[in-house]
Amino acid sequence: MDETSPRQTAAQHESGDGLLRPLRSPTSRRFLVTVGVLAFAVESVLLVVIPPATGFESSLIAAYPPVFWAVFTVVLVTATLLFVAAGAFGSGWRAGFLLLAANYGVFFFLPLHRGYHLYDRSRADSLGHLGMVKEVLIEGSAPVVFYPLEHLLIAEFSMTGFELAPSRYLFSFLFTLLFIASVGILLRRLTGQSRAVGFGLLGATPLVFAEFQVRIHPAIFSFMLVPVVLYLVERIRDDHDLSDVGALLLVAAAVVFFHPMTTVLLCLVLATVVVFQRVYRRLTTETPRPISPYLPLVVVPTAVTWYLGFNRTKVAVQGVLFNLFGSGDRGLARDQLQQAQEGGLSLAQLLVRLFQKYGVVLLVCVLAGLFVLHVLLQYRRRRTSYADTYVSTQFVVGVGVTIAFLFMYLVAFDPIRVSRYMITMAVIAVGMLAYRANEGEIRVSGRPVGRAVTVVVVLGIVAAALLGTFVGTTYWVNMHMTEPEYQGTEFVLDNHDPGLHVWTHHISVKMQWYIYGDRTHHFPFPMGPDYQIPERLGYLEHDRASATYGEAYVVTNEHDTTFYQADYFTPRQRETLFLYDESDVARMGRDPTVNHVYTNGGFEGWLVQNGTSSGAPS
Repeated sequence: MDETSPRQTAAQHESGDGLLRPLRSPTSRRFLVTVGVLAFAVESVLLVVIPPATGFESSLIAAYPPVFWAVFTVVLVTATLLFVAAGAFGSGWRAGFLLLAANYGVFFFLPLHRGYHLYDRSRADSLGHLGMVKEVLIEGSAPVVFYPLEHLLIAEFSMTGFELAPSRYLFSFLFTLLFIASVGILLRRLTGQSRAVGFGLLGATPLVFAEFQVRIHPAIFSFMLVPVVLYLVERIRDDHDLSDVGALLLVAAAVVFFHPMTTVLLCLVLATVVVFQRVYRRLTTETPRPISPYLPLVVVPTAVTWYLGFNRTKVAVQGVLFNLFGSGDRGLARDQLQQAQEGGLSLAQLLVRLFQKYGVVLLVCVLAGLFVLHVLLQYRRRRTSYADTYVSTQFVVGVGVTIAFLFMYLVAFDPIRVSRYMITMAVIAVGMLAYRANEGEIRVSGRPVGRAVTVVVVLGIVAAALLGTFVGTTYWVNMHMTEPEYQGTEFVLDNHDPGLHVWTHHISVKMQWYIYGDRTHHFPFPMGPDYQIPERLGYLEHDRASATYGEAYVVTNEHDTTFYQADYFTPRQRETLFLYDESDVARMGRDPTVNHVYTNGGFEGWLVQNGTSSGAPS
C-alpha cells in the first residue's frame, strides 16, 4: 500500500488543491448536498406528476421532458463533485453516494413508473432468464442450467411477495451499487488512504456496462463481483487472515455458479495477480508482501466439480474450439461493420451511433489509457508504484482479452459484454488517475499537471455518466412490452390450434419461456421465424389473406405499426423498417377470409381460413 510523503502533499497543494479549494469548506459541501437534495426532490415530483404510458412507446427516455433530465443531471453532477471533494479533503463521499444511489434508483425503475409490463421484449436474453426464475417458482427446484445463482436469488426474493418484473429492476440496481461501492473500498486498500474512496466512487459513477446494466444478465452481474475479489486478495496479501480467505472462497464460488465465462476470466484475473507480483519483484527494488502462487485454485476445484456435471459444458467447449480453429469464424468487428453497412448509414451517422452506444466505454478507457501513460513515464523515471503498475497491468491484460474476443467470435457477440474485463479494470484505473492527479504526482516535462488532469477526469466522468444514462442508448428503443402484448401472447399460446401456424412480427420463442417458465424450452413454438408477417400484411400481392397465409393465425400488434417511427432511426431506415399500418389492419378486418378472434389494447388475433370466413374458431 502507498503512503503520502511530505513532498507529495506539497505537490498536491501545488497542483490540485488550488483548483479544489472551493470544495474544502464544509459549508461548500453542505451547499452541494442541499442543491442535490432539492434537485432530487424536483425530479421525484416530476416522476409522480408525469402520467404513465397509455400504449406502446418507442423510447423510454423521450417519454420524459427535458426538465426532468436537467434535474437528473444536476443530481449526478452534484454527486460527482462530492466524490471529488471527498477524495481531496476526506469527507463528503457518503452524501455523494446516497445522492447517486437515489438518482440511479429512479433511473433503474423508470419502466415501472411508466407502467410497462416489462422493459424487454422479443429476443431479449432477460426473457429467458426470467423464464428460468418462473421455473424455480413453479417447480420448487433449481433450473436445469449450469449458471443458476442469478435465477435462484431472484426467485428467493420473489417468494417474499415482490413481483417478478420489479425484482428484475431491483437486482440490476443493487448490483450496480455493489460495483460502485466495491471500487471505492478497493482504491482505499490499494493506496492505503481512506480518502481514496471518493476517487474510486468517482471512477465507478458511469453505468459502464450500458444496456446490460439495466437488464438482468449473469455475465455482467458476476463480473461486478470482481472488485470485491481484488479487495479480498489485497487483504489476504497484507494480513494473511484466514477469514479473508474464507470470504474469497465464498465470492469465488458465487462467481462459478453465476456464469461460466466469468469463471474463466476470474481465473485469468487471479493468475495475472500472481504473475505480476513475481515479475514486479524481479524488475524493481520494491518488495511487496507475497501472495500464494496457488491463488487461482480458489476457483478451479469448484468450477471443475460443478461444470463437468453438465453435457452443455462439452458442447460449449467444442463451440469455442470450432470458432478458434474452424472455418466458421467471422469475427465480431467485421460482423458489426457489415451490419452498419447494411443499415445504409453515412460515416457521420455511423460514428454518432457508435458513440451513443459505446461512448461511455470509450471515455472511460481513454482516461484509463492516460493512467497507463502516467505509469510508463513513472517507470522511465524509476519511480514505480506497486499499486499503479498492478492496476495498469490488469487493464492492459483486459485490453488483450477484448481484442481477442472482438476479432474472433468465441462465446458472445456484443462488444460491451466481451469487454467486461477491460471495462472493470478501466474503472479502477480512472479512480487511480484521479487520486494521483490530486496527489500532484502526474507531471509532464517536470511540471505538475494535476489541475488539468483533474478537470479532464471530472469532465470525462460526467460525460460518460450522461452517455451511460439518457444521452446514450442504455435504454434501447422499442423494448416496451405492454400488458396487452403479454396477455395476448399468452392467449394465443393457450388457445391456438396446434395444427395451424401463427404469423407474427418480432415475437420470439423467449416470450414462451417468459410466460410459462423455461420448462417449455423444448416445447413446439407456433410463432417461428419462418412465419414472419409480410409487408402490408401480404395485401401487396394478394387481395385475400387466405392466398398469403393459407389456413393459419395472424397476430398484429401496436408495436408493429409504431416501432419504425422512433426518432433513433433515420428517414431512410424508417422507410426500410416499415411493415404495415392501421389501414392494413382495417383491411384485414374487412377481409371475408379472416375472423377477428381476439383484441386487447392494440394486440389483435386473427384466424385466416381458406374459404369465406364465418363463425369463430374452435
